[in-house]
Amino acid sequence: MEVERKPWSGLAIASLTGGVLSLWLGFLTGIPAVICGHLGRARIRKSGGELRGKGMALSGLILGYGMTVLSMPVVFSFSAAKVAIKKAQTLQTKTYTVATTSAVEQFYQEYSKLPEPGGNDFNTEGPAGRKLLDMLLGPGNPRGVHFLSVETGKTRKKGGLIYESGMGSPVVGLFDAWGNPFRVILDDDFDEVLRFTYGGKPEVVHGRRVLVASKGPDGIEGTKDDVRTWE
Repeated sequence: MEVERKPWSGLAIASLTGGVLSLWLGFLTGIPAVICGHLGRARIRKSGGELRGKGMALSGLILGYGMTVLSMPVVFSFSAAKVAIKKAQTLQTKTYTVATTSAVEQFYQEYSKLPEPGGNDFNTEGPAGRKLLDMLLGPGNPRGVHFLSVETGKTRKKGGLIYESGMGSPVVGLFDAWGNPFRVILDDDFDEVLRFTYGGKPEVVHGRRVLVASKGPDGIEGTKDDVRTWE
């Protein structure tokens, strides 16, 4: 006489599979394992003995709960580290904007005029930007005064002053902590009123000789993560 074999619960199988995978993937499969385990056990109870897999679902539940709990501190630590890194990058970038602004103001106090790099709205990587940096670093101004104090970076992606082949060689540009050049706007008509377009919108800033801005981590001008020297 052939013995009829009861079918296995698909949810119980899914729960155990997710639980086993959670040993490597943590909560990513641990949470689905827990959900499938509870649903599977409930369905098995309601089947009146027509479905097998109660122990399988329980095993999936134990593994799912256990590995989810164990993996969450790692997730929180990773998230906290990402937040800390972003704050450090923002602070680094803000320091560069302030240092550049201060250097231009010091140049003005020294020579009673603003630097003239060949434009009044440019980035710190193009020809005008490199000329401005040269003027603020000393070699490009008449008295060789060093106005700009910014750390030298090893690679553009990590930010800072980048030279072609080390200090003393031509400067390549000044970059924020995300590898983007800064935008610099100068008051070349000396009325301390700066009119320009930023992020596609017209802006007017009074009482300033120079403005400096970074596009922030998203690399898009005019978004909330920008780092700039005006409000």
